[in-house]
Amino acid sequence: MTVAQVGGREIVVVRSPSGVHAIRNLCPHQGARICGGLLTGTYLPSTPGALSYGLEGEVVRCPWHGWEFDVRSGHAVFGISTKRLVTYPTEIRGDELWVELR
Repeated sequence: MTVAQVGGREIVVVRSPSGVHAIRNLCPHQGARICGGLLTGTYLPSTPGALSYGLEGEVVRCPWHGWEFDVRSGHAVFGISTKRLVTYPTEIRGDELWVELR
């Protein structure tokens, strides 16, 4: 994860297995800087007695309370909350990353 100033906003740029994503550097739960968290995977729903780990490199975990968010959509993992990260569309043009601010 890399922090950048874009249009007066602090944005976290994430390179994950699914591509490059841009998210606001602010956890929607209580305002932690999301860049202080981990880019990781998570345990997936599975049958009783089994543990299944997945989404490696697609989940960012808030450094304060451990809330997990999907970097592709900003949604809280597994619908634990309706709060979500603010995400921005990205596009790679040559050797530059463009972030579309709304």
